[in-house]
Amino acid sequence: MNLRDITGAMLREAVAIYMEEAFGGHPPRRRPPDLRAVRSIEGGIALMDDEGRLQGGALKARRWVLRLGNSRYPNMKLVLEEY
Repeated sequence: MNLRDITGAMLREAVAIYMEEAFGGHPPRRRPPDLRAVRSIEGGIALMDDEGRLQGGALKARRWVLRLGNSRYPNMKLVLEEY
């Protein structure tokens, strides 16, 4: 899927599914970012950390992460990566 085809609704749904699966309806210790106002992928990317990968001085992959972990799942994150 191309990055430009991802909508704000898709991003919100992915985070909601993760939160339900990881926490089963119980409140997490750390709340995920508020994505209600995100209408496009550009708006979602603005809330994410840029972890673009360089290899030999050239950009190998564009990569953004949204950290969703907490003390029980410290490394959980949603990753968008475009090669």
